[in-house]
Amino acid sequence: MKEKDTSRLRAENILLKQQLQAYQLRRAQANLQILQLVEFNNRVLGNLALGLVALDAKGLISLINQRAAEILECPPVHAKGKPLSKYLVEKGGPAKGLLRSLQSRLETIRGEATLRLAGGRERLVSYDISTLVSPQGGREGSILLLADLTRLREQELRLQRQEQLASVGRLSADIAHQVKNPLAGIQSLLQVSLGRLAAEPQVKANLEMVLEEVRKLDRLVSDTLRFARPVALDAQPLALNEVVIEALGLVTPGSSLPSIRVERQLALPSPLVLADRSQLREVILNLVHNALESMPKGGALGVRTGMQKGGKAAEAKGPMAFIKVKDTGAGIPASVAAHIFDPFFTTKPKGSGLGLPTCRRIVDSLGGNIEFSSKPGRGALFTVLLPVVGGH
Repeated sequence: MKEKDTSRLRAENILLKQQLQAYQLRRAQANLQILQLVEFNNRVLGNLALGLVALDAKGLISLINQRAAEILECPPVHAKGKPLSKYLVEKGGPAKGLLRSLQSRLETIRGEATLRLAGGRERLVSYDISTLVSPQGGREGSILLLADLTRLREQELRLQRQEQLASVGRLSADIAHQVKNPLAGIQSLLQVSLGRLAAEPQVKANLEMVLEEVRKLDRLVSDTLRFARPVALDAQPLALNEVVIEALGLVTPGSSLPSIRVERQLALPSPLVLADRSQLREVILNLVHNALESMPKGGALGVRTGMQKGGKAAEAKGPMAFIKVKDTGAGIPASVAAHIFDPFFTTKPKGSGLGLPTCRRIVDSLGGNIEFSSKPGRGALFTVLLPVVGGH
């Protein structure tokens, strides 16, 4: 009897071991499936073109994908458990409209906001907010979808600028052609008259003054015609530092502005850009001359090159090379800043108002962007961003 019981127990033990092994195998397979599903979900979230943020009922981040982290510039690991309001900052203060929308009871809310990022940069985003409702009907949290519209808006603005400049160019060219020939005739007659004139000195001085004004008009007409022409580029790979050094070599502040200090910080190795050497040199010269003219009593001129990731033009293009030209002059008043890229707008008595608009046209044609920042009494900083060659 005891032997039978022992055999039965042994058989039951073997059966239980087999069942346990089968259960452990099923659990291991289930865990593997869960891990595979988690990895798949993570890959899906990581490859979404849209930013996705899941919030709990308290407004704390419970999930954030890589794209949302890039848009908000917050590491995903550090963001979890933090209030979303920490990362939603608009120009001038918190993104109150977006934050109010997150607290709304409406099922879906859509809108746009301009977020302020580190370094004073801005990012235009569209958002789509959906409310998470619990099985009991209570509010469990929110899902926030973010799309970066910065590059798209920049392209729209660039297209608008190009259309406006084309219209201005056509009108300017037509006017300039009509004015240039009469000016040439007037200038020739004045020169002939001055050569033959034996009149009193005052009459001669007046005619010379008229001739000088005619020459100024002729230069303005020539500048206008040059601005009206399409930008012709001979683009080739260039070491950015070489072009900067060439441009600075053409500027001699020591002769006319002895109290200007030039500070150069050129990145090594030099960024490699695809550009037209003479056109890019013209852009740098224009910015440097403007900086020097803003410091009649002396100051510091800073010229720096390097690489950066981010910024309006860089959002969709990856790394960009930059040239920064900084002065310690009086700065640009807000009333002037809004118009500095407008053709024929100038605050200089002898200016044509075509320098900075020409710079923007050249930089736009190279696929780059030109930005500036200024505070009254603290100078101005102009930044030219250019795509690098082959992600160099």
